[in-house]
Amino acid sequence: MVKGNEKFGYNPEILDLENKADKRSLERRTYIVNFMDTVQDKLLAIAASSLLIMNEDFNYLELFYDRIKSMPISKRQKEDLRIELDKMRRSFKSIAPITTIGAIDRSKHPLQVDSLQGKYVFVNIWASWCYLSRTQIPFIKNAYQKFRSNKNIEFVNIAIDDNFLAWNDFLTREKFEMKHDLCDTLGKNASILKRFGLDYVPANFLLDRDGSILTSNLKDDNVIFTIDAVLREAR
Repeated sequence: MVKGNEKFGYNPEILDLENKADKRSLERRTYIVNFMDTVQDKLLAIAASSLLIMNEDFNYLELFYDRIKSMPISKRQKEDLRIELDKMRRSFKSIAPITTIGAIDRSKHPLQVDSLQGKYVFVNIWASWCYLSRTQIPFIKNAYQKFRSNKNIEFVNIAIDDNFLAWNDFLTREKFEMKHDLCDTLGKNASILKRFGLDYVPANFLLDRDGSILTSNLKDDNVIFTIDAVLREAR
């Protein structure tokens, strides 16, 4: 869950909302979203947004922020709103491209995006049935083995296989196993492709600590060389 911002963290209306939402666990999201959509003070709505779960609700939050930006409010409110929006957007930025990817790990759980916050992230998008993807596996494995214990970087390995079992077996057979192995069984319609504007695999992206793309589509030994150079410069 996203942490509440300092300005509104102890606002009684937000604390009351959080308590009521917790008591309605099955309707939590609907309850919070309804408050955000109907409360007159949109700064309170911004504060309430901190109660949502960012990896599930990022799309809604993006639309919500865009909508309230255009509302007729005073110059002072607009400035306060801009400050709060910037705070919230910064907290979401690093997980924005991969937060709502719809992929699941080998235990059929979604990506735990909190573990990526404040780190460099190497995102590999591939498919076990793709020949070009398979040619890059040795280079990505080498990079992962070298940097897996480095606390400044995470590797996210996202496959677009439509056969979950075949993908899972492939990882074991080829020893291509990472901390964050995920699969989106929508295949070529996988949401990760839409997130990054892709119509092909393999593809990869190296994200900085703020979630901005530093570089993309690294191949062969450039994978390990580039990651090494970035991490050395970040020291």
